[in-house]
Amino acid sequence: MNKAVALPSQVQAEPVEIHIHSMQMISFEADIEGHHGYMYPSMILGFTENQDITVGVPTLDGTEIPVPTGSRCTFQTTQTDGIRTFATRVLHRVDGAFPALVLAWPEGVVRMNRRDSVRIPARVLVDITFCRTLDETPVVLRGWTTDLSEGGMKLLAAESIPNGTYLSVRLHLPNTEDIHVCGGRVVRTGSSRMPGTGERQWVGVEFSNVSSSIQRNLRLYLWDVQRECLRKGIC
Repeated sequence: MNKAVALPSQVQAEPVEIHIHSMQMISFEADIEGHHGYMYPSMILGFTENQDITVGVPTLDGTEIPVPTGSRCTFQTTQTDGIRTFATRVLHRVDGAFPALVLAWPEGVVRMNRRDSVRIPARVLVDITFCRTLDETPVVLRGWTTDLSEGGMKLLAAESIPNGTYLSVRLHLPNTEDIHVCGGRVVRTGSSRMPGTGERQWVGVEFSNVSSSIQRNLRLYLWDVQRECLRKGIC
């Protein structure tokens, strides 16, 4: 069953359409302690039009992510003409062989049509360099992104970095052997408790001084990821 849902967009005057169907893969972010800023894969198992949507309970490395009833959630799904996001909340849980969450019908659908704001779940190796104080030797940290766009990234870091910190960013994009260097600024920080790994720090980084060659390679990589998502139905 396939249903096109047209709801008032939060950023556009015209309704935005999203196609919902059973077994559709989506990305899931829950507003729960210890998991802010992480996108988990999930699947639409079924829906009742204008009432609710049932999705699989998200897991990480085989461990279930606890999502309590009442939690606010944001979902992303890839459509043929771009990415859609919508907000909802958990109504209740369904236990069984395939544990599921029953969600309220979407409250609004937004088309992510600015290239630099479309967040793609992607694991990319990154080195960042920064100074804690003006007279300190630069600190170099290595980490992995949890999502990436042309305008910035969310990065798992070994330590907390204050908001407003300026960075040198080295991106190791899988689609090229070159290392891409640009500027960046920390615009958001937080921590999440991950199963089996303990507390993890993350930073939201806004890119700056991005050359045309870096922008081109970054765009090509993100397009490749989106195409693969569409081919496999995993985002």
